[in-house]
Amino acid sequence: MPTLQAAAPGKPPPARSAKKAPARKAPPKKAPRKPAPKPGPVAIEGAGALRPFFAQLAALKEPTTPPGTVARILFFGDSHTAADFWPGRLRAQLQAVYGDGGPGLLLPARPWRGYPHEGVEQDFGRRWPGESLRSAEGTGRVGLAGAALEIPPGERYEVRGAIGGFAIQVFGVDGLHPLLAPPELSPEEPPPPPIPLRETERMVAGEGLSLRTYLPADPGPWGSLSLGLPEGLRLLGLDLRSGRTGVVLDELGINGAELTDLERWDPLFRRALLDQARPALLVLAYGTNDLGRRDLDGAAYRQRAARLFRSLMEESGAPLLLLGPLDRQGRRRRGQNFKAGAATVLAAMRGACADAGCAFWDVRAAMGGPGSMARWRKERLAQRDLVHLTAAGYQKLGDLLHRALDQAREGWAKDLAE
Repeated sequence: MPTLQAAAPGKPPPARSAKKAPARKAPPKKAPRKPAPKPGPVAIEGAGALRPFFAQLAALKEPTTPPGTVARILFFGDSHTAADFWPGRLRAQLQAVYGDGGPGLLLPARPWRGYPHEGVEQDFGRRWPGESLRSAEGTGRVGLAGAALEIPPGERYEVRGAIGGFAIQVFGVDGLHPLLAPPELSPEEPPPPPIPLRETERMVAGEGLSLRTYLPADPGPWGSLSLGLPEGLRLLGLDLRSGRTGVVLDELGINGAELTDLERWDPLFRRALLDQARPALLVLAYGTNDLGRRDLDGAAYRQRAARLFRSLMEESGAPLLLLGPLDRQGRRRRGQNFKAGAATVLAAMRGACADAGCAFWDVRAAMGGPGSMARWRKERLAQRDLVHLTAAGYQKLGDLLHRALDQAREGWAKDLAE
């Protein structure tokens, strides 16, 4: 029987070597992230055009200036303007230095959402219907705020504030019953009679456009104004004054507005209203709603804008300051449209101002340049849509604009002294 033989001793089999894992490549080094641009001083281009405005501001501080003199600023624009945070900040800054001439023009009954007006309180029954320069089938017969309101039946309106005089702008010349109420007294005291009013100016242009100015027989300021308005009357605006020397800044923004909407105004109305307002300065803040338009022709836009600027300055007798669009960022493909549109709009606006002799301030550059909206959002100065700012953001923008205006004014004063 064969025997089992043990295996011959020998060298142990070589140990199986484990396969080496491939060496991991180090991730490529990211390029250092550029810090987001920060807002800084941006000078007003063509600031020499604003010399008449600076002269009117200086006159407000002269002891020989008649009491009640105002330097009025008409601040037109889109939704960035309509909320009154941006114009309101500039208003507060200027009135702190040159005096408070009053709340200025407002549309009663909040014609659209986001229509606060600093310095006044309003009481009314309901929202009033009307039309604006953005209405699809509008007549263009609107007030300085770009709208006209229909008075609902049985409606009364009361506004409270420092009122030393006011103007009512309406269609038609009959049926107005303004009552100026004295300051509120304690409930125990009987209500005093209304303050008598005297009409100082009436201007009628065209088909029933009536611009009336009323002043109290005894100068105020008074506490509240009550209006008895007949049904069907079209109200263009209510202009409130404090009766003191100073600045009046009117917020005249419309949501969704574009620069060329100002061409839709009835020419007779626009001329009469601007002539009656006698502003010291026109401010136009547009462009945001134009950036995404693919059909925008830069050369045609420039020509239309320059023609519009010349007309507005001629009709008002005031210099004009154009504010370029804010930085705007869209999501996905629309962002490219905004980027290309911004270059077209800014170039056209600059060219139009040069052609018409206007001043220009680059708002996007003041914010920090292209892409700055994202940083403003991170700092809670911009809203999630990357289009609009928060209240704090608009106030910051107001500070930047005031600084630019003050820098230009100092340059004017220096040239005047030399």
